[in-house]
Amino acid sequence: MNNVSSNRPIAVAGSMSTNTAWIHGTYSPDPQFLPTPEEEFDNYREVAQTLATAGVDLILMEMMTDIEHSSRVIAAAVETGLPVWIGTSCSLLSDGSLSAWNEHMEEPANKLSPNHVDYWKTLENNRSYASLIEAMMSFNPQVMGVMHSTINTTDSGITALFEQWNGPVMVYPESSSMEARIGVAHAIEPAAFATHCRDWVERGVQIIGGCCGTTIEHIRAMVNELPDTIGARC
Repeated sequence: MNNVSSNRPIAVAGSMSTNTAWIHGTYSPDPQFLPTPEEEFDNYREVAQTLATAGVDLILMEMMTDIEHSSRVIAAAVETGLPVWIGTSCSLLSDGSLSAWNEHMEEPANKLSPNHVDYWKTLENNRSYASLIEAMMSFNPQVMGVMHSTINTTDSGITALFEQWNGPVMVYPESSSMEARIGVAHAIEPAAFATHCRDWVERGVQIIGGCCGTTIEHIRAMVNELPDTIGARC
C-alpha cells in the first residue's frame, strides 16, 4: 500500500462466500448448523447489506463451487446494486476435464467427515465446471475469474472460462496442492508463481493476485514479473 501512488484509485472489495460452520477438526459442514434455504439467503443478505453500508466499492464472490448455494449468495450481493465480481474454483480430473471444486480431490481425507460424500452427492448435477460458469454468468457480473485453485488447474480453468465468458477475467490461485497439504511436496516457490502469473496476463487475464498460501514474497515476485501490457486472449 505504501508503494501505491497517492493519486492512483484503489477499490475496496467486500468478500462473500458460501461456507457454513464446520465439524470440529474438519472442512465438512456441521449438519446441526446447516440453515434452511430461506435462512441461508437471509444470512447472505445481511452480510451483503452490511458490506454495502460499510462502504465497499464492490462485492467479491469467492469460491463459488456449486450452482445452488452460489446462486443464493450472488443474488444477495446483486441486491445491493454494487458491482459483483465472481470467483469460481475448479478441480482437474484424471481424464483432463474440469469439475467444480471437489473437496475429495483437493483436501486430505482426514480433514473430511465420513459423511462428507453424502453432502457432495447432493451437488451431483452441479459438478460440471462449464455448467457452473454458465450459471454464474446469468447474474451478469462485471468480472469473472478462477481462484483458490491449484496452479495447474488454474491453467485449464482459464481456458474453460475464456470459452464461455467474454468479459474481464481475474485470476488468483492458491500456492498449495493436495500433495503439499499431505506433506509429499512443497508449495510453489515465489519465482515460479510469478512466471505463471506473467503467462496468464500474456494470455489476456486482466486482474491478477494470490489466494491461500501466497505470501508477500509471492506477490512481490509477481509484481516484478508482470508484463507492461495485457496480451490477447488465447
